Amino acid sequence: MSMSRITIEVMVGMLFNIFAPDVLAGTVTKTFQNNGTYIGCADTYLQADVPTYNYGAKDRLLVAGVPVTPVRAALIRFDNLFGEGAGQIPTTGVIVNATLSMTAYIRTTSDTSQYIAAYPMLKDWVPGTGSGGDAQDNSSCMNARHYRFDGNYAAYPADAWGTDGLIHTGPVQGTDYPGNYAASCLVNPTGTGTIENDYTMTWNITSLVQGWKTTPSANFGLYLCASASGVSVYLRSSEYTNNANQRPLLTIEYLPFFSLSGTVDPQYYTSDRSDLGVKIQLIPQGDGVFCEKKMFLGPAGQFAIDNVTPGTYKIAVKVGGWLRKVLPARSLTETTNLDNISLIGGDCDGDNETTSTDMSIVLTHMDLKGD
Repeated sequence: MSMSRITIEVMVGMLFNIFAPDVLAGTVTKTFQNNGTYIGCADTYLQADVPTYNYGAKDRLLVAGVPVTPVRAALIRFDNLFGEGAGQIPTTGVIVNATLSMTAYIRTTSDTSQYIAAYPMLKDWVPGTGSGGDAQDNSSCMNARHYRFDGNYAAYPADAWGTDGLIHTGPVQGTDYPGNYAASCLVNPTGTGTIENDYTMTWNITSLVQGWKTTPSANFGLYLCASASGVSVYLRSSEYTNNANQRPLLTIEYLPFFSLSGTVDPQYYTSDRSDLGVKIQLIPQGDGVFCEKKMFLGPAGQFAIDNVTPGTYKIAVKVGGWLRKVLPARSLTETTNLDNISLIGGDCDGDNETTSTDMSIVLTHMDLKGD
């Protein structure tokens, strides 16, 4: 038995859209916050009136002033997000949503429309371990990405903000961070003046995290600046000890794609099966994404489907000349192999039944041989 070679067709339902519910069927949520298990969050702030000081060990991050002439600005980065290790986002996953949450405890604004902007950093920086005082160990301060304690950082262009080797007041727009911010969060949407309370500020950085997943080496973190000179915010840092739940938190939702494989055993067919076409359908039972794939089996009847989303599925398998088989619903959440899916032969007319019509077809062509 043979079939004309067919083109592989994959039909996958839409993964998500911007109007979808907050949590999609099949998504997995992972959080990253310095808590002993995860320790990959690094942060510091830069202060203009003491431009050589490092604050990497402080339990707070201060933000005040616009990006190009900041009074204070914060840097934050989450490392080791992607990979196959425990707690990481798998490299095959598709990022659906990502938010940065930080606790502000003092907020000052003169306008309800003022905000803190998050820019992606384009160069590396070192959080340091300072609590004030000149930066040590090439850590970052307002005057340099990697400050030399002897004050000679200007002689080392690679250590300075910008590219000219000169002293700049903080990161340089267009070189150290882009002209447009990636996300923003209103400082106080309901009032003005100074407010002292614990308030969660959030930035949607989905597009940035998607880019970091594609190119992990591009993850240099974020530069946080105010939208106006009258804005000032005090945020809890990753060093905050009074309440670990108020440390910076990155929340990522993703679709963890995996593969489904197996072997099809058409009854009485003992030859090489690589000329047999098969149609496999993953039929969601309440959750999951419908998938239909047509392909040729391997020599031993093997098949594989990539980019399966988690869910509960019935699995339908059909080979021309054999009855379709539908496997009972099962939960698929990780790479799965289905062995020996046995199919019953006799469906000559393709109606998924064995009837007298099929027998008539066989008898009509009895004793004939193909080319």
